[in-house]
Amino acid sequence: MIGTKDWLFDFDSEFRESVKLGDDSRIRVMGRGNLKLLIGGMIQVVTNVYYLPGLRNNLLSIGQLQ
Repeated sequence: MIGTKDWLFDFDSEFRESVKLGDDSRIRVMGRGNLKLLIGGMIQVVTNVYYLPGLRNNLLSIGQLQ
């Protein structure tokens, strides 16, 4: 999950969902896209990253990466 829409490519603005955060609050997903990361000199792509406007810290699920 990411709060910066500009970091995503192949963005699907029609995707809508709701996610529950660790403090039991719910926040609306306002789209999803793909994210490029430069790791160890190689570009890695994380797919289906949720865009949550107002999210202050990006959240990464290790389980989803596996």
